[in-house]
Amino acid sequence: MRVPHVDFGSITKVSGVSSPYQTATGATPEAFGAGPARALIQGGQTLKKESNVLDKIALDIQQEDNESEAEKLDAEAMRRVRIESYGGQLDPNSPMKDGYYNLRNDEAVAQTGAFQAAIKKHYDDVLATASNDAVKRMLSKSFNKGYQSEFDSAAKFHIGQRNNAQKIHSAARIQEAQQQGVLGDESKYRGAYAIVAAMTEKSLKQQGITDRKTISSAIQDQTSKMAIGRIQRLMSEEDYEAARVFAEGEIAAGRLDELSAGKTLAAINQEGEYFT
Repeated sequence: MRVPHVDFGSITKVSGVSSPYQTATGATPEAFGAGPARALIQGGQTLKKESNVLDKIALDIQQEDNESEAEKLDAEAMRRVRIESYGGQLDPNSPMKDGYYNLRNDEAVAQTGAFQAAIKKHYDDVLATASNDAVKRMLSKSFNKGYQSEFDSAAKFHIGQRNNAQKIHSAARIQEAQQQGVLGDESKYRGAYAIVAAMTEKSLKQQGITDRKTISSAIQDQTSKMAIGRIQRLMSEEDYEAARVFAEGEIAAGRLDELSAGKTLAAINQEGEYFT
């Protein structure tokens, strides 16, 4: 069988048309259309950078808005705490508040718990009005610290006012017992003496005074006032003998100090001689 034969030399060569892919140097990315693709990629990267910048600007703006809102709400909480503490109106329709720190003694002691609860509620109510969680986080730590500070201050004020109230109560009881000793009979005087002595010692110890000499001197001072008042009452009734017997008994028992005793006996003798 005869094999067909092709004469390559007779094939017409087409000139003027070349393929960029015929050599390695011609097979560039641009030859495959990479130029437009690269432009799109670069454009996308530019847009992404611009988007990141815009996102950062938006975040900065939101942060500034959050900080501004937090400052506003913090100021509102401070206003409410100030009014609750020192008096004023929370709003035009609310009653005027006296202010916890304007109260004194028993009244202040009685209102401490209510004041501390009111302060906690003010902080909670203001925090609840925050527009987002970021603002709440900004305020939570500050509000917790503020409440703790107010709680501690109220506790200290409470202790001071309680101590004042106790002094007033002790002084009032001493005074009433002294009146009973002055105006009552001998039995009531002895009962009143025990109360005056006990309350005087208690009052001094509440003030941190524990020196026995100081306490004894204070007891004698208070009981001497009562004894002299009783003697003066008996003398005003012209019962000089009873006044003399009572005075001598108090002096002998050491319950009437020497200076007061001397003056008292001199007065009894003078008045007694005048009316005898």
